[in-house]
Amino acid sequence: MAAKGYFEAFKLVKEAVRSAVSGKDAAQTLRDSYPDWYRALFSEAGKAGLLEEHRLAGYRNGRLARFVMNFFLASAGYPWTIVRTARRTVYMAALEKASTGGNIEPFARFILEEMQVDWQKEK
Repeated sequence: MAAKGYFEAFKLVKEAVRSAVSGKDAAQTLRDSYPDWYRALFSEAGKAGLLEEHRLAGYRNGRLARFVMNFFLASAGYPWTIVRTARRTVYMAALEKASTGGNIEPFARFILEEMQVDWQKEK
């Protein structure tokens, strides 16, 4: 169910990236598209009765934040960036430094490292 919601949202993000790459203003594209990404990501949980739809506000926004990050990276020509499970601890520490301390350098460095992953070797 979570995978289906993620996949549906991912398809919408890809459409938005195509729109931004073809010349539409990226910020406006995000404003127009974000609510649909949110609904797609969590609607399956709502349909299954696991999460009441009125409780979706603020629920699990990390996934959406990574979609937003990747939307801007991909629309600027950078590769889609995946946070590998094996590096989750490093990711969370870097995110914490950015969120609470205002130090974005560890997070930016982490994302740059993840952008350079050779997924052919990761298989």
